[in-house]
Amino acid sequence: MSDLKLRILGGRTGCRKTLILKEIEKLGEQIIDLEGLANHKGSAFGWIGEEPQPSTQQFENDLYDRIAELDPERPVWVENESKSVGRVYIPDQFWATMKAAPLIHLEVPLDIRIQHLVDQYADGDNLEELRESFNKIRKRLGGQHLNAAMEALANNDLARAAEIALVYYDKAYDYNLSVNDAPAIHVFEAERLNVRETAEQLVEYCESNKLGLK
Repeated sequence: MSDLKLRILGGRTGCRKTLILKEIEKLGEQIIDLEGLANHKGSAFGWIGEEPQPSTQQFENDLYDRIAELDPERPVWVENESKSVGRVYIPDQFWATMKAAPLIHLEVPLDIRIQHLVDQYADGDNLEELRESFNKIRKRLGGQHLNAAMEALANNDLARAAEIALVYYDKAYDYNLSVNDAPAIHVFEAERLNVRETAEQLVEYCESNKLGLK
C-alpha cells in the first residue's frame, strides 16, 4: 500500500472536490472515493442524504478491494480527508501513505462554495437534519453563530446558513493546512472554472509537474 502513487485533492468545504474527483475518473484517471466507500461526506453534515455507514472493518475491506483493482504503476487520486470519515476510520497504513503524498489545494471563491452547499442540501426535507448537524458543532460555532444559523434555516435561507457553517469549517481547514506535513502543497486557483474544466486542468497540472510519480 505504501507504494501507491497518490495525488491528494484538498480544498475548503464546498470546493466541489467530490464532483471534480468523479470528473477526473471520467478522464481515465484512477481514483479512490473514500467518502463513497464510507457513505459519508466527512463533516458534521456529511451523513445527510446518505445510506447508513458500514462498520470500520467493512470500510477497510472495501478500501483494500478497491486498491487491489488499481494499477500500481499509475497515479491514484484521493480526496483529502480527516482520519475519520463520519464514524469509520482510515487504516493507519493508508493514512500514512496519504500524508506522504503531494497535496493539491483548491482555491475556490466563497460564493461558489456557498452555492454548491445550497445545491447539495436544497431539499426542503433536510431542514431537521441540518438543524441537528448545526447542534453537533454548537460549541465550536458559539451561541451567536448557532442562533443565527437556526434563524436562517427557519427563514429557509440556506445560503446564509452555509456561510455561517463555513466560518467554522474554513478556520478548521486553514489550521490543518498550516500544520500539514505533506512533502509539497500545490495551490491551484479554480476561480470560475466549471467542474469538467477544473478536472482537465488538474490532470494536466499534475502531469506537467510529475506529481505523485515516484
